[in-house]
Amino acid sequence: MTIPGVTPGASVAVLGTYHDRLALESTLGCGGDTSLFWFAPGSDVVTPLLGPPVNGGAVVAAMPFPTGAN
Repeated sequence: MTIPGVTPGASVAVLGTYHDRLALESTLGCGGDTSLFWFAPGSDVVTPLLGPPVNGGAVVAAMPFPTGAN
């Protein structure tokens, strides 16, 4: 599967799902830092959440939790 914006050859980790979207962690664009983003396979849309290109940092680890969790 090709994900728009993900650096070719980069590892992609699936962190969770929500409705029709996958929470993914990988390298977006040509930078070397890791990003957290939603990917909707049905519409082929990527929505960056953390890391490049959203901010200057990088994602080291992420732990999704269900809606309504305390």
